[in-house]
Amino acid sequence: MGARSVLLIALAAASAGLPTTSTAQPEGRAIWQFFRMDTGEMHLAYGVPETDDGAIGIDCRPHARSYRVGVTQDQVGSHHEGTSWRTTIGLHSGATRGRYAARVTYSGEFGAEAQVDVPVTDPVMRAFAVNHRLGSDQEQWPARSRAETAAIDRFFAACR
Repeated sequence: MGARSVLLIALAAASAGLPTTSTAQPEGRAIWQFFRMDTGEMHLAYGVPETDDGAIGIDCRPHARSYRVGVTQDQVGSHHEGTSWRTTIGLHSGATRGRYAARVTYSGEFGAEAQVDVPVTDPVMRAFAVNHRLGSDQEQWPARSRAETAAIDRFFAACR
């Protein structure tokens, strides 16, 4: 299951009243939320609750060697559903930067998503775990509240 699918499931879980670590936020604003999935995976999502508007999802299992990162991509041009291609994406947390080989899949209704496996020892992910700031070449995904920083902390603690 792709990170975009897990992100949509997690956002739907939040709207259905299932437990998350988020608290009331201004309506329509993207926030970081942590979810423990029934599959045993941990999921950290940045998106607008109760919508399918998600920018990034990060998955892990306890004691895993890597995180699966899924980033929504804006794509121009015509693509057929299921089309995929390789690219690189840039992520950064504070001054720590990294470039990653990714596979982009176009799903039609939801656009395209780049997926990459990032080692748990990766400097960008380690910096994100400390400073609660993450961004890509195109976007920033800041934690703006204590609830969001707590969600990020719980995710990284659960993945150890």
